[in-house]
Amino acid sequence: LTYCWGNAKITKTTTRNISEYKQEIKFGSLSKVFQDAIIVTRKLGFRYIWIDALCIIQDSKDDWEKEAALMTEVYSNAAITLSAAVSVSGCEGLFSPRRPLNSARLMFKGTNGAPDGFCSFTAVSAKTFGDDVLKGALSVRGWTLQERLLSRRIIHFGRDQLHWECQKTIRSENFDATSSRFFGNRIYHGLTELLHQKNPHSGGTTPYFLWYYIIVPEYTKRCLTYQKDILVAIIGIAKFFGARLQDKYIWGLWEKDLPRGLLWNTAREYGGRAAEINAPSWSWLSISNC
Repeated sequence: LTYCWGNAKITKTTTRNISEYKQEIKFGSLSKVFQDAIIVTRKLGFRYIWIDALCIIQDSKDDWEKEAALMTEVYSNAAITLSAAVSVSGCEGLFSPRRPLNSARLMFKGTNGAPDGFCSFTAVSAKTFGDDVLKGALSVRGWTLQERLLSRRIIHFGRDQLHWECQKTIRSENFDATSSRFFGNRIYHGLTELLHQKNPHSGGTTPYFLWYYIIVPEYTKRCLTYQKDILVAIIGIAKFFGARLQDKYIWGLWEKDLPRGLLWNTAREYGGRAAEINAPSWSWLSISNC
């Protein structure tokens, strides 16, 4: 599950309740988004779901650091990720009331004049993949970037419809976005290409270009509740790149491409040093992003 905590009082595992939670977590005590996600998981025929607030002991530094380092494995190995794309907090859930759409179904004829199929038109335009996903509540949160990029398949729960995203296509209930501006040059597609390239340094957009000019700018324009999380909220993507590049990750830069990496600059007014972490000044991780 990928979602926003927001200002809601999220159900979470702590050192005080973990023994109780190992025996039972009452469904009615769960946050609304967790309840909806469990219902969908069961409807899809799956037995297990991973939710960070429940699967990580939130007041245990050791457990948190251990589990945060496993984000690559969690999301890249999941059968499917459920995305609360437009929910701003855990109390809103996955589902939104849908506006009624007035549709008309019309028959069209082939070149020989015979009936050849039907097409449907709606009088009200539903919110698009761009509205719900690229501009939705999750699109401004730092942690959710790697959760989206590392997932193999995602169901985004939008305002008016569901959106499907995988490593080959993007589809909405009323639109195929694969060949549109929403997909053609997106970072998700870039990671997919990188994954399937035999030589990650050959042809097309290089992985280093993808990292410095697409991943990092997208990440640093997002916000984190705790600035210290800037180190770990991207570590899953960094592990993915490091494994493919056979390169060493050094404070947001790559050892084999260090000269170019040191040429970074801020694209907006300087936000000052990130006070909560001790990143070196030559790393973009040293800059406060919110």
